[in-house]
Amino acid sequence: MIKLKDILLTELEKNKWTDLDGSEMTRFKKDLFSIVKNAYSKIGGHPAVKSVSDIPGKIQIWQAIDVDSEPDADATIGFKKRPAGNKLVVMGQDGSKEAKRAVVSQVIKYLKKKGWYAEVSKELVDKFGLKPIDDESRVRKILKGKDIEWLGKGYYNRSIGGKSHKKVLVGNPK
Repeated sequence: MIKLKDILLTELEKNKWTDLDGSEMTRFKKDLFSIVKNAYSKIGGHPAVKSVSDIPGKIQIWQAIDVDSEPDADATIGFKKRPAGNKLVVMGQDGSKEAKRAVVSQVIKYLKKKGWYAEVSKELVDKFGLKPIDDESRVRKILKGKDIEWLGKGYYNRSIGGKSHKKVLVGNPK
């Protein structure tokens, strides 16, 4: 016998960000992987999401949104819980204008809240109009245990997935 609860969890509510866990995560894993794969393809993929089996992985908070007429996820974001708050570690969209707008809006909304932050590239700082955290000691405290080369004005180099990346912290860590 099919339960109403099982039917309701097969589609995301249109135009509403939804926390994914349990059966929702199982239902949308392939969508999320496709979105992440697409979003990170130009930089060689996401270092922690290389296959469907990597979702949810160590990413503790996953959200997705459906912005079109098809019953699949069109954009996603993921956070890890850290001592400094919730760190955005993955985001992506299916390439549509609506999905891009949804993910940018959601990310900016979170980064304005106390306890939410991200480590991003200069490209995203420029694209989103984000303000880097330009305090070396604070950045080092937030990234405790990570080996960084401070470059100034909030920027630093650090190794991620065996490759050096120029990064910057943005948002409002605790």
